[in-house]
Formats: sequence, structure tokens, C-alpha cells
Amino acid sequence: MNGPTDRFSLLQTPNKDAAEARLARLHDTKNFHVTLKQWRALHAVVDYGGFCEAAEALHLSQSSISYAIAKLQEQFGFPLLKLMGRKAELTAEGRALLTRSRNLLSDAVELEMFADNLRRGHHSEIRMAVDADFPTHLITQALCRLKERGHDIRLALSELTSTEIDDTLRSRRADIAIVRQTLPGFNHMRLFQVEYVAVAHAKHRLSRLKQELQCVDLASEIEIVITRGGPQHPVERDHRVPIQSQRWYVQSGDTAIRALCDGIGYAWLARHQVRTLLENGTLCELRITSNSPRTMLLHLASVRPLASCERIGLLADMLHGMAQEEQRRAACKALLSVG
Repeated sequence: MNGPTDRFSLLQTPNKDAAEARLARLHDTKNFHVTLKQWRALHAVVDYGGFCEAAEALHLSQSSISYAIAKLQEQFGFPLLKLMGRKAELTAEGRALLTRSRNLLSDAVELEMFADNLRRGHHSEIRMAVDADFPTHLITQALCRLKERGHDIRLALSELTSTEIDDTLRSRRADIAIVRQTLPGFNHMRLFQVEYVAVAHAKHRLSRLKQELQCVDLASEIEIVITRGGPQHPVERDHRVPIQSQRWYVQSGDTAIRALCDGIGYAWLARHQVRTLLENGTLCELRITSNSPRTMLLHLASVRPLASCERIGLLADMLHGMAQEEQRRAACKALLSVG
């Protein structure tokens, strides 16, 4: 029978190994002076551009945010922020700490969410936020191909505006997202280039002109515009729209298409959204003089490196492959139509 000391033999290590083990576990002896709430306050001030905006985003009082930042600077012994007018900007030291602390907050949030998902039995679910202009049929096709190969991935999908996606990623309410522009602190992969075309009903006056359209041709027409929740959209950036033109603002592409099919106005829409209607002759693509192509490059953004999670990595690779196939088919079709 083993003696009492034998039962603890796994914990007994040579002096050198014991010293290395103690060094590897500094958190056992190191006192933590900074809380996650203080780091969160600093991130919010930087990400939202000020103390007032951070307080509103975190649903706290501005004095709470100010106190957390003041305490943080007092504990480190140097300033992390400097006020430039009404805007707070990072000092060099603040920028260095912010970069490293983002991973700290990300890991803490993910750990709690992982535990919560285990409790609810949702440990295999991937949360994904998608820009409304991305062709979502590529996502369903990617999932189907993965299922055929033995990977049954559960996906919680949300179609959001650009601003909503940014907030969702920063608050770690999504694991991956399809975004219009790269975001600091996240991993990105170039995914899909959306082409926008001006369209109207085939019987609309603009379609019947059968010529390149000038600004004067558009001045008296209604332009149907989708409110997209961000200033970086290529359609919204264009300032050559005639001042006299009327604009109808709608919330979705489906609403815009219904209005066009009723013969109302014209709109700039993603080609993939109206491809079928263009092919069957319901809508007509308008040619506008001196109008450069309107495109937008969408990226796949992830909270963690794609390789760190097998399921997310598989989905990202498959989705990237599907997007490339789609773009190659579109390019070939365009060449054939020109020929």
C-alpha cells in the first residue's frame, strides 16, 4: 500500500521546476490594482470619442467614467488621455496600454460567454453579423457544403447596419462579421466586392430614353435611397446627384425594389440584388454619363484570429472560396455580354 507521501508525488517537483512553476503563476502572488471595469471605461472613451459618449454607451454617469479614468491614471502614475478641445486622445503610454488591454477584455468577455454557452448547450454556435449588402445566399451555400463534408455548424445570423455591426463586434456580441471597413483591434480578411448599378423599371421614362443619361435627365426624377447606417457607402459618397432631384428614403433593399417595380423613380442597388429582375426584363440598368463605377469592398472581421477556432476557420475559408467563385462567374458573364 502506498504511503501518504506517495499520494502527493505528482505535486513534488525538483527545486528548479518548482521555481519555474511559481514564476509561471505570478497571478497567485501579484495584487491586481486595475479592474476590468476601468479598462472598459478607457476603451469606451477612446472608441466613442469622449467621456459623455462613453457614459451614454455604457449606461453610466459621466462622473463614473471620469472617476474610473482618473483612478487608472493615478494607479499607473502617468496620464493615459489628453484633452484636445472636447475630444479625448490617447497619450503614447495610453496607446501602448490600450493595445494590450484589448486582448485582456476580449478574453474575459469570451470566457464568460463560453461558460454561458456551455450552460445553455450552445457551445457550437457561431454568432455572425452581416452587412445588408452582402449576398447572404453565399452563407447558406457555404454551410451546405460544410455539412456535406461532415461539419454541422450552428450559426446565429443577424443582418445589421454598419454602425450596429461595429457596436456588436466591439461588445463581443458577435464572433465574426462582414463589414464595410476594417476596424482597429480585429482580424480581417478581404471577402467580396459589391458592384452598384443604377436601375429603374423597364417602362420608366429613364429606361425608355435608350441613351446615356445626363444630370439634367435625373433632375426631375425621384431617387430611392436606402438608409444604410454609415457615411462610407459608395452611393452616399457620390455628390454628383443633381440638387433638384427628390429623394425617397427607405429602410431596406426589398422596399426599394418594390417601389421600382411599381414604376417609381430610380435607385442605386447592389447588382446581385437585382440580377434576376434585370435578366427577366422587369428592371433596366441605366447608363449615366461620366459616372465612375460604384463599388464597395466587404471584409470578414473576427474577434479572435480565424485559426484559433476550428469551426470559425472552416466557415471563413469556405465563405471566402464561395465569394471568389461568385465574383469569377460575374466577371465571366460580364465579358460574355460585352462580346
